[in-house]
Amino acid sequence: MASGKWRRQTFVIALSVGLAAAAGGTIGVFIPGGTRVDVLLTAALAASVAAVAARLAIRRLRGHLTDAEDRYRELQTGVLDVIAEKQGLELLLSSMEEAVLLLDMEGRVLRSNATAVATLFPDEAEITGKVLREIVNHASLHTFVRRASDSVTSTDGETSFQDGGDRHFLARGTPIFSDGGQRVATLIVLHEVTRLRQLERVRTDFVANVSHELKTPITTIRGAVETLQDGALEDPAHAREFLNMIGRQATRLQAIVEDLLDLTRLENIDAQGAAELSSAVPAVIVEGAVNQCCPAAKKRDIRLELDLNSSERALCNPLLLEQAMVNLVVNAIRYTEAGGMVKVTVEVRGQLLALAVKDTGPGIAPEHHDRIFERFYRIDKGRSRAAGGTGLGLAIVKHVAQLHRGRVRLYSEVGKGSEFVLLLPRQATRD
Repeated sequence: MASGKWRRQTFVIALSVGLAAAAGGTIGVFIPGGTRVDVLLTAALAASVAAVAARLAIRRLRGHLTDAEDRYRELQTGVLDVIAEKQGLELLLSSMEEAVLLLDMEGRVLRSNATAVATLFPDEAEITGKVLREIVNHASLHTFVRRASDSVTSTDGETSFQDGGDRHFLARGTPIFSDGGQRVATLIVLHEVTRLRQLERVRTDFVANVSHELKTPITTIRGAVETLQDGALEDPAHAREFLNMIGRQATRLQAIVEDLLDLTRLENIDAQGAAELSSAVPAVIVEGAVNQCCPAAKKRDIRLELDLNSSERALCNPLLLEQAMVNLVVNAIRYTEAGGMVKVTVEVRGQLLALAVKDTGPGIAPEHHDRIFERFYRIDKGRSRAAGGTGLGLAIVKHVAQLHRGRVRLYSEVGKGSEFVLLLPRQATRD
């Protein structure tokens, strides 16, 4: 580009000098008494003047060209900055976990991010330019958008959707104004808090359940003590009956407290990632757990069957794994009628070891499957308490499975028994 510019400048100078020399020579011819030398001198002088003038003109032209180039570079830099800013904004929006919508004053979608599309418009190919209320059927969202659109300050609220299950969102609406102060749009940001609301519900249920579970034996113990104080203590037969009642309820209280402490300890280990795992053969641990349950099975006339031929190894905590298996076997014994069977197996399933406990009990209806591992969740509360359960055994099993980087599954049909399967990652073998 520079070489072409200088070629043009050289051409202009040469042309100017040539024309000036020609003009000077012509003028010299008409000088009275002028000689050839006069003609040449006049032409040379005219050429010099023309060269100086042309050079000055070129300098001015170069100054203008430099200014134009500077303005061009500034414009180019500005364009690149705008492109970079736009790309940065797009990257920011696409990486946000919150759903973001920019709506004009008629409720049309001006901008949105990927989270908003996935959350609100999974079936829409293109949403830009469409009216929100025509493509989204969520009454609570429309109510919030109307409230935010009518406000001149930021608006906070909460909205929920029911798409195959409740989803909860914290919402904020912010008005957007032009440089002239005119309201031109509304920015809607939705932050999903479904998991938080679920945890709050679990916490509320837990507090209510633990209060109820503790209240029942405490009430029984208090009633028995008052009866003894009112004179039953003088009657040896009744006194012994009430003392046995107090002993049973005290044992129940102790079991609930111990299970709560175990559950808290497991949660703390899980939160800190401090589970101590070592290489072991789970079948050996399972056999030890089943041996602990044999007296309970014999007492209830339940037949225990074992299939523990697997010698596969896994990283596990023997004490915790044994506790989980005892809980599963004891549960199976409690809910199986006399003369029934509980079968315990250890087998390989792909890259996992399956520790399964299957019973011939009444089975569990499908609506309970998702909640059966919650603390204090009971299908038949009366029967569970009568059988001596605390309502925390399966919650402990679930946490033990998580500490072993595994999971627990339930397979059950009403009238066909239940199978609980604890799945653990197999330990890689070295050739």
